[in-house]
Amino acid sequence: MIDAEFELRVFKHYDTVTSTSRVWRSFNYDDFERDLSQSVLVRSPPTDVCELFAEYNDTLKSLLDIHAPTRRIRLSTRPSERWYDAECRETKRTTRSLERAYRRCPSDTTRAAWNHQFCLQRRLFHWKATDFWKDAIGNCSDDPRILWSTIN
Repeated sequence: MIDAEFELRVFKHYDTVTSTSRVWRSFNYDDFERDLSQSVLVRSPPTDVCELFAEYNDTLKSLLDIHAPTRRIRLSTRPSERWYDAECRETKRTTRSLERAYRRCPSDTTRAAWNHQFCLQRRLFHWKATDFWKDAIGNCSDDPRILWSTIN
C-alpha cells in the first residue's frame, strides 16, 4: 500500500496597478481659499500670459499638495467570479448606496435598511454561487478530466 500526502495550494497571482490619488477627505475648502488669497497668483499676478499660466499651475499644484496630499494606491485587477452577473452587480450597487446613506446620516432606519439589503445580497451571492457550481459539476460529472478543468 502506498500512502501519499499532497499539499494542494492554488496561488492566484493577479495583476496590480499602482496609481497616484489625492486624499480629498482631508481637504478643507476654507483653508485652501485663505491660502490662495494670500498667494502670489492673487496678490501680484504676472502680466505675461505664459507667466500667468505657469504661476497658476505652480500655485494650485503647491496648494493642492498641502491641502490634499497625494498618495500611492495599489489596485488589484482580478476577474469576477463566473457566477457574478448583472443581477449581482445591481444588488451590490444598491447595498453600497444604502451603506453610504447610513454613513451620511446614521439612524436606526438607515441602518436597518442597509442591514436588510446586505442580508439579501449575501443570500443572493450564496444562491448564485451554489447554483452555478451545482450546474457546472453536474454537467461534467461523467468526465473527470473536464470536471477538473472546470473547477480549476
